[in-house]
Amino acid sequence: MPNKNDLSHIKAREKLILEKTGTKEKKSNAGRKKKDPSEKESELIPLKLLPSEYDTLVKKAGLVKVSTYLKHLIRTETDWLKDT
Repeated sequence: MPNKNDLSHIKAREKLILEKTGTKEKKSNAGRKKKDPSEKESELIPLKLLPSEYDTLVKKAGLVKVSTYLKHLIRTETDWLKDT
């Protein structure tokens, strides 16, 4: 009878190795296409509000971020960002 710590009677399972599907040069079609640099929103506008004003915006925005809500309002309710 083998020692209780002897593992020689245990058989190892065969390792499953995935085959390589291609080279690094191959591009995947997964994910979203990159935006044109002119379409990226990269500019920031710092804005300070009173705590009561901020609370009002948070309530009106609901589940949406306050910045997203303000951006939507500016784009849809005003002509501030339209070229003249």
